[in-house]
Amino acid sequence: MPLNHLIGYAYEFIMHNQWGEDMLPTSIIAELTAIVGPDNIATEKQDLICYGYDATQMEFLPEAVVHPANAEETAAILRLAN
Repeated sequence: MPLNHLIGYAYEFIMHNQWGEDMLPTSIIAELTAIVGPDNIATEKQDLICYGYDATQMEFLPEAVVHPANAEETAAILRLAN
């Protein structure tokens, strides 16, 4: 599959998440905060900008960035995502 198709699919997934919404529900943000603590989640635009691009030179601003401290927090985030 050509790279531009993969990027298009990723864009669609990012723009229309599994909840059928254009943004993460506040309940999910609250659950992520409960998992990693308020000091380990970023949701403010000024904190997210540096996570919005990579070597593809495309920009997609994430809605949240979490920094799990250990395997248990990582597993809890993955359970929530699934």
